[in-house]
Amino acid sequence: MILSLLMHTVAKKYNVLTCRNTDNYDPIISWVHYVEDANTIDFIRGKELIITTGMGIKETKDLIRMIQSLIKSNASALIINIGKYIKKVPDEVITLCEENRFPLFTMPWEVHLVDIMQECCNLILKERQEQENISNILYECILSKKNPDSEILDHNGYQPDASSTVVQIEMKSSSQDYESNITNLSNYEWIRLIGYEWGGRERSVSVIKQEKTLYVIYQASSQEDAYEYAQLLYKKVCDLGYRNCIVGVSASNSLTTGFQSLLEQAAEAAQLAKVQGKSLVYYEEMGIYKVLFQVRDRNVLVDLIKEQLERILDYDQQHGTDYVTTLETYLKCDRSIQSVSEKSYTHRNTVNYRIKKIKEIMDYDFSDAEKNFLLLLSLYSRAIVIEKV
Repeated sequence: MILSLLMHTVAKKYNVLTCRNTDNYDPIISWVHYVEDANTIDFIRGKELIITTGMGIKETKDLIRMIQSLIKSNASALIINIGKYIKKVPDEVITLCEENRFPLFTMPWEVHLVDIMQECCNLILKERQEQENISNILYECILSKKNPDSEILDHNGYQPDASSTVVQIEMKSSSQDYESNITNLSNYEWIRLIGYEWGGRERSVSVIKQEKTLYVIYQASSQEDAYEYAQLLYKKVCDLGYRNCIVGVSASNSLTTGFQSLLEQAAEAAQLAKVQGKSLVYYEEMGIYKVLFQVRDRNVLVDLIKEQLERILDYDQQHGTDYVTTLETYLKCDRSIQSVSEKSYTHRNTVNYRIKKIKEIMDYDFSDAEKNFLLLLSLYSRAIVIEKV
């Protein structure tokens, strides 16, 4: 759960005041933990909201040492129960929290710790259950090839009409033992690993795991926002050990009307990334490939390739040449010898020789615009059906 969302619910009720909360920083709260001295901080797993009365604090330096240990242990925030043991938060402590972007709060002694801890834990558990529910709902939609119901999404805390993006991640790890351990994680554990906030912005995130493929579905305010998070997802998955992963990013749409389309877009982007030797491809930047992927009968594209490129493909196969690549560059450069030379780092005379040879092989001088278009279309098609040609 995002810290600001948790505080929005409990701050007024329990008179929790902001002592130091860094602007534009809104960490995840995974649980609530009660700590009274630095010696028990080893039990923290990270991302907890810590509550203390200061019972074990004798001097300011003890409180500073405890907060330093909390920061080192990746705790998310601290609430100090002001009153009996700590009368006022020292300025040195506030400065320490400011320098380390560590959110600090106070609450009065009259608040019963068990009450606020129980309510915070219940809120975290409720959100966790909603996340699991959403993941299960979307998983069923993947199997049934249907879009999710608006009311069910709304009931589980996911804005049904908000613009969402799907990221498909095909995971490959160099370590089989590591891969075996991490692919057994639950959907919620994947959410915790990947994270669902950046730049202080809250978002709804669901993770669906199918064997070695992850589907991450999240809401973003704009396409640029969606792309930024996709980049962070890719980096995070690489940091987890999957440096050879393939990532496809869909456009954005409402899940209730476009979930199946978003899944197809992410899959097509991932497939294109694979055949082009890339790690990440955005559907919105696929250009002509968006049209070609809509040709469901791949044999149509295979026939087009054979019709347009059979001569040069056969020649390359028989003579160990690669004139088809020169042809593709030539057409993409609008038949400019100079542009082909610069793009391929090849001397102009060599390019001229290759183009002359291609014209002989194909018995065609590239003067017909429609014929050139069909040639270029068939060259693009090879990226989709390369295994069949």
